[in-house]
Amino acid sequence: MNWMEWQPRQAQKFQESLKNQPTKPPKPNFGGFVGSTFRQNEKIQVRLARAGISIAVDKNTGTALLIFSESEAQTVQNVADVYKPFDIELTDKQRRELAADLEYYDSLLRRREC
Repeated sequence: MNWMEWQPRQAQKFQESLKNQPTKPPKPNFGGFVGSTFRQNEKIQVRLARAGISIAVDKNTGTALLIFSESEAQTVQNVADVYKPFDIELTDKQRRELAADLEYYDSLLRRREC
């Protein structure tokens, strides 16, 4: 036997044992946040509906924006789809964007009141 042809036996055993491994069980589906995400979406949608604010979703990026008037909705109609708050299912990213924008909007309103 030439030393260049030598292969360790342990590696062969290891590779054979990998072939005989049972399949991995699927990851458990964790549904704990589904309800809370739904409630968070609903809270945002209720706040938007009460304020008369619509949601625009950019057609290219999926970014969610607040729309305050019909003229704003018409302005963005070529680049975004406009929805009433309860007419769209928000992704987590969109929910976070809208929540941040809504908090900023609320802070401006509070400053104006002072």
